[in-house]
Amino acid sequence: MSRQQAELVKAKSDNSTLRKANKRLKGLLEHAGGPQPMPFVDSISDTLPDLMQNTQSSLMQNTQSSFRSVLSSGPATARTARKLLAGAGTTDMSATFGGGSVHFPVPESPQESPRFFDSSAGSDQELNSPGKVPLRRRTRSAQAKPPVVSKVARLVTSLRSFWRDLESPVAALRALSDVTQRLLATGDTHGPHIEVMVYMLDPWLRTVATTKEYSKTEQPPIFYLGHGKQEIQALRHSSNSKVSAPRFTDLAALPSRTRNSIAIPVCSPNAVRTWAVLQVVIEDTRGTVGGAAPKLIQKMLQDDDQESSSQFGFTDSQVSYLQLICGMVGGVLIHMEKLEQRARMVERTRASMEGTINVNKAISLADFEHRAKQVMAGFFAVNTIRVLFYDSDTKSLLISSSQMRKKGCVSISISKGVVGQCAQKHQTFNVDDISLNPYIDPIADGLTRTGRPVGHHASMLVGPMIVDHLDANPGARRSKDPNRDGGELIGVIQILEKKRRANDGSLQTSTPLPKFMACHLLMHMPGIYFNISSMLCSL
Repeated sequence: MSRQQAELVKAKSDNSTLRKANKRLKGLLEHAGGPQPMPFVDSISDTLPDLMQNTQSSLMQNTQSSFRSVLSSGPATARTARKLLAGAGTTDMSATFGGGSVHFPVPESPQESPRFFDSSAGSDQELNSPGKVPLRRRTRSAQAKPPVVSKVARLVTSLRSFWRDLESPVAALRALSDVTQRLLATGDTHGPHIEVMVYMLDPWLRTVATTKEYSKTEQPPIFYLGHGKQEIQALRHSSNSKVSAPRFTDLAALPSRTRNSIAIPVCSPNAVRTWAVLQVVIEDTRGTVGGAAPKLIQKMLQDDDQESSSQFGFTDSQVSYLQLICGMVGGVLIHMEKLEQRARMVERTRASMEGTINVNKAISLADFEHRAKQVMAGFFAVNTIRVLFYDSDTKSLLISSSQMRKKGCVSISISKGVVGQCAQKHQTFNVDDISLNPYIDPIADGLTRTGRPVGHHASMLVGPMIVDHLDANPGARRSKDPNRDGGELIGVIQILEKKRRANDGSLQTSTPLPKFMACHLLMHMPGIYFNISSMLCSL
């Protein structure tokens, strides 16, 4: 190494040493105002510049002599400089001013030594022995607490469960149970046990759950509220899950909250329709043998404030979160019901068109009657179907012998019974209960017949068979009555259906009116008019 290079290395080391000494003095002055008060701080304020100058000069002389000894022994390295500074850190630095001596305490232990920046390494390194943690860092780690996830963040994370493709309404209710369990979970193995139950109220929801999710032998348990006036069914989360009784007694009082239970209704967005009820029960396990010792230790270690806050119960924020989730599930169920209704309507329309094509293939009156009964029985799921043909000359309805089990046709005046009202007004009549309708005629409406009698509270649906295409008969004229449908009347179809008890115990109503649109579709084909007209002429 040449002389110039040695002088350059020496100058760089001196500058680095002075810079580090200044930082160390600054750290000592900062520590002087700490837990150990220093009485000489006030007196040193006036002579601080002289003190700094004397200290730097003395430190520079000592450092230069030390570095000369190190350089004489070998090349200067960062390791030797760190050893030198580490050795200097165990000595006391003193400065004399004003006729007195002031000693700056230098920490002997490596944990209390200040931090130095190694310019050669290019990073902030602690010049302490390996394996030791600084006091400031240990204090921060002791005061640091584990990260606490807010309930809002947990709620947002749990709502992702509803983004998946829910196959059925039961899957939506089970997702509600999972999200509630995840939202209220505390993570404490020795804490109270949370039990979540969902009770179904809506008839459509109960029908879907019992027909698609359960077999006939494994039906969900039924509970009764209000002295047996209201039935609810418990939804099992799994086949081995436990079913508990509801803690609420009145649906009008929901949502209800007690010390260890809460019940929230799953309603539609307009709060008109209640689908189900979500119930959460907290079971305290402190009385068990396995949970007694941990609870006793926790009670001895905790303060009174911490113990009071650890008591189980429901807060207002938890109730608000659960209401938000229940409202979201209510909207999902409405969307699922609309999709199912749309799919059912499409299927009904397809079946109606297929039935229209099948009836249009009739080649005789008996064949037409047979095809119409077969299509109607499969479409409406009924047992009794009557087909009556209209005779414009006598203004009466004709019934074939195959339906009356008599020889020859039977004529019925259009002024009798519900079938006569349908023929006069060209409108569809939906009778929910035949015993309450004043236009019922037992003979004309076919209630008095041999074989299996019709029930007293059976429902009836009667619709006209009308041909709208006047091109088939140019001499026909449309009716001027606004209450009558346009076109020419061919006949009347009558459907009798007995009321049956549904799975939820309620009585099923009559066939809805929109279903009878198939009767119009059956006769809206132009070719049927000529076939039926020629058949009626042969009667």
